Amino acid sequence: MSTKTTDLSKFKKSLTDKLGIPVGFADPKIWLDTGNYALNRLISGSYENGVPLGKVTMLAGESGSGKSLLAATVMKSAQSREDKPFILLLDSEGAGDEEWLSNAGVDVQDENNFLRAPVFTVDDCTKVVASFVKEVASQNPERPYLVVMDSLGMLETESGQENFLKGTNKGDQGQLAKQLKRFIKNCIYLVEQKNVGILCTNHTYDSQDMFNPDQKVTGGNGVVYASSIVIATKKAKLKEVSNGQEYEATSTGVHGIRINAMVYKSRFAKPFEKTIIEVPWSGGIDPYSGLIDLFEQDGLFEKVGNKLQYIDKEGNEHKYFRKSIPTDLLDQMMAENPYSMSRRDKEELHNREKQMSLAELDEDEESNED
Repeated sequence: MSTKTTDLSKFKKSLTDKLGIPVGFADPKIWLDTGNYALNRLISGSYENGVPLGKVTMLAGESGSGKSLLAATVMKSAQSREDKPFILLLDSEGAGDEEWLSNAGVDVQDENNFLRAPVFTVDDCTKVVASFVKEVASQNPERPYLVVMDSLGMLETESGQENFLKGTNKGDQGQLAKQLKRFIKNCIYLVEQKNVGILCTNHTYDSQDMFNPDQKVTGGNGVVYASSIVIATKKAKLKEVSNGQEYEATSTGVHGIRINAMVYKSRFAKPFEKTIIEVPWSGGIDPYSGLIDLFEQDGLFEKVGNKLQYIDKEGNEHKYFRKSIPTDLLDQMMAENPYSMSRRDKEELHNREKQMSLAELDEDEESNED
């Protein structure tokens, strides 16, 4: 059998130089915070990483379920980074008002790092994104960029727009779904192995299939297949705020919304994991909501009577009623358990570390004897 190695240098050079096809893996190097630790972990397995650059992420949900707010929070998180990602907001809903975005924490006045462009058709969106990646992002490939499309569900086809201007309202015969799928597929190609992330919001509608009652995403299954991450959102009323936060009095007794978020699809973690994100009117997204349930699921919190107990790495016991658990303890738990780990995993890791420490002690004793 021949053991001569194959020289791939010319082949790789022809791919990159002649065909413009990058080689190697496209693991994300930069992640943006969603504003909620639990949601971050369900997406990526890390409490700090939410939306990756170099991929397409979609927030799909019913009206008023917090999609635009989550997208705005990601933009706010991006602007707080030292590397200052440039943000391009494509607004097809006309909902990206300056005051609303400013109240959500987005700096819309920084013209060097933020730009809003209204779009109406899928073709508009395609031209703007393609031009932005090729003409702007290519100038400084090391800088991060974020394109936010809010929303896919409000985009129209060119023929639909022309028919409307003619005074008719004919159906598009499935053209919108095909164009949206094509748009997402091409976005994946455009941002592959680049510091450019695409974050889209989209609408859902009720399923008519009695055997599959899950919400359906506008644009068909094609946009779901093409996206790297899909987060499905539903809304509920927030009548009681956790952790003793202050809230504004209302005539209905509703103090905000609860976003029921499910990671419908992720290439970096398990699908169909859920969390609840509290959004009180007075404070915006609660970054800690959903963590207690997540820690219980991991076995980090254990029920002792009517309290929850956590034993830290130093062996100290922390017992609190569920509603009075301080955020300092939640920060400590995330620091001590940076990834998704069950109690059994923790015990096995602890035993391995203990065995390694004992082995090192034995080696030290042997070296001292010598």
